[in-house]
Amino acid sequence: MSRKDTRATGPGSVAIGGSATGSTISTNVLNPLTDQTNRRLQSGKGNNVGADGPGSIAVGANIENSRLETNVALSTERSALTPDLVKFPQLETPVDVILRIAHTGPEEIRFDALSKDGHQVGPYRRRIGPNPGQFAAKLGDIGRDAVISEGQQAARLRAIGLEIADLIPKELLEGPHAVLGAALTKKGAGPSLLILTDEAFIPWELARLSSSGGTTAGERYLGEAARVGRWPINETFPTPRAALELGEFHVVVASSYEKTGSRRDLPHAVAEAQFVVDRFGAKWHEATGTETSAWLASPRSGAETLLLALHGYSDPKANEQRLVLGDGQEITSHDLLGVNENNKPRPYSLVFINACQAGSGGQSLAQVSGFPGTLTRRGTGAVIAPLWEVDDAEACELAKNFFTKALNDEMEVGGALKSLRHDAGRPGITRFAYIFYGHPLLKLHQG
Repeated sequence: MSRKDTRATGPGSVAIGGSATGSTISTNVLNPLTDQTNRRLQSGKGNNVGADGPGSIAVGANIENSRLETNVALSTERSALTPDLVKFPQLETPVDVILRIAHTGPEEIRFDALSKDGHQVGPYRRRIGPNPGQFAAKLGDIGRDAVISEGQQAARLRAIGLEIADLIPKELLEGPHAVLGAALTKKGAGPSLLILTDEAFIPWELARLSSSGGTTAGERYLGEAARVGRWPINETFPTPRAALELGEFHVVVASSYEKTGSRRDLPHAVAEAQFVVDRFGAKWHEATGTETSAWLASPRSGAETLLLALHGYSDPKANEQRLVLGDGQEITSHDLLGVNENNKPRPYSLVFINACQAGSGGQSLAQVSGFPGTLTRRGTGAVIAPLWEVDDAEACELAKNFFTKALNDEMEVGGALKSLRHDAGRPGITRFAYIFYGHPLLKLHQG
């Protein structure tokens, strides 16, 4: 009997197959009173009873002291009772949890999760409404109001975080299938979480999760509790890489925005650029249209790491994200790719865009766009950028500390960002603004 067969033994017993869609079930009744050897009766003899048709069951007329044996040839098609499981991509370096969040329609998303030990749960569906871009726009404005206090900004961010947390299925956090909740109890460096998603506008990293006791003091943002990376769902690069060569390090910065007539100078961005030049040997590029275009069109020897310390803006509702150069010219994510004569994009390992709202996503041709989506889809190994307008001085310190942790201390990128978010000594909400597209355990190697 094959491993998919079902057998029942004992007086009057009946066997039913698990998934009988499109199958034929035939039941043979053996009467030991007429067949002392208890052999299978042949077709057309004894008490044979046949039932044909999907999910059919046959019962013999006289089953006293008889054995019923049912063989079910299972269909290869998925039964309506079988969970609609998704196929998760295989990572070169496993993480504690892969969380897949994908659209099932214009107003609905679906959650599936896979733990490191192979436990897969889902699907869980949640309604998000017709225009998540409006939510992203609201989030992008959180750092613009210079009138409100840091405490008020923190309160607004907490309220947004609670809205996001309400969308996460409770089954993932509590109960027998709570693979995410179980991972969040991990001590030490914290769990590693990769979010695979085609939803461009909701920063799940900012989900404000309650403590087990339900107290405000025990609340944490998901990106504060775990080493989180996200990655757009796509066929070209289905998974992020866990190790990248730093390659040549380049920094693009505007020494002055005087020529724009409206943009203020960013002195701390200049100090940030000087830091990576002095500490890590980065090459300085003045952020003018002429110099930036010339560099992007220049030959490249291999993978590169890029830091852009500039002004930026985003309009998620209009699907528009741009960086502003010192002479007032603007560049997009497609400009950064700088394709060569063979239509090959510039090969970036890591792109850190320290410009306001550069991490805001967009949606183009049913795919995540904006700077993170476009760059990763064309081969960039990782992208880091803030979701809202950040304080110049705080952004400078965060970038300096990030590169120190990732390069000097050789921390995983997800771990470095988690530690910076968790640093309660840092003022304001800038530390929570940065979103990371890449493997949460990504290591950057200096050649």
